[in-house]
Amino acid sequence: MAQNNQQVFQNEIRHPLGKIGNHPIIAVAYPATIERLSSRCFRGKGVCKAGNFFRWDNFLDVIREFADDLKPFIEEHIERISAQPAGARPIPRRGSVEFKNEHPLGWSSTADLALYRREVLEHFDINNGAYGRRIRSNRILAPITDLITFVYEVKKRDNRTWLVIVHSVYPGKDVGDLKGNVSEREQVAFFDWFHPGEPIPSNVNSSKPLSAAERATLRPPARR
Repeated sequence: MAQNNQQVFQNEIRHPLGKIGNHPIIAVAYPATIERLSSRCFRGKGVCKAGNFFRWDNFLDVIREFADDLKPFIEEHIERISAQPAGARPIPRRGSVEFKNEHPLGWSSTADLALYRREVLEHFDINNGAYGRRIRSNRILAPITDLITFVYEVKKRDNRTWLVIVHSVYPGKDVGDLKGNVSEREQVAFFDWFHPGEPIPSNVNSSKPLSAAERATLRPPARR
C-alpha cells in the first residue's frame, strides 16, 4: 500500500530518502520497532506521559515530516562509510541525530540532572548494561519539549540500496548509547514511561519557524 511516498509491507514501514549516485536510500522501521514505539511514544495525543508525542500519533507521520531533515545527515554518514580506505578502522554504522522542531511536540523522558535534589532521585536500571537516576516524585512533571531524536543504523542491501534502519525515535534530547551510567555521562535524570507530563500550553503552535540549520544537531556516529 502506498501512502504519501511511504510504503507498508506486512507492517514494515519504508520511506525513500533520495539517492547517492544510483543507489537509493530507504528509511525502514521493522514491526518490532513499530510495536515498541507505539507502546511508549505513540500512545495517543491526549496521553500526557513522559516519552509520548502529542504532535503525532504514529511513526508514519513522523518519518514523513522529517525525511528532508534526515537526508543530509544520512548522506554524510554513508559518504564517510563509502570513502573509507581498505584496512582502516571501521566507521560505526549506528548513529543518532537530534532536531529542534518548530513547535513543541511531546513530553521528554529526561531532564537536566542539575535541577533536582538527590532526595527526589532514585537508582534504576535502563537495561542490562545501562543505569541512571530516575525522578520518583509525581509532583515533578515531565517537561514539554521541542526536541526529537532519531536513532538509526546504516546498511547496504544487495550492493545497491542503502537501508536506514530506524531503531528509535523519541521526544527529547539525544542521550547517546544506552551503556553504563547514562545519567552521569549525559547529565540527565530520567522519568519512567508512566510519569505525568506538564499540561499542553494553549499557545503550543505559536513559535517562530526555524531554519534547517537551526533545527538539527548531529551526534557523530564515532562519538564513542
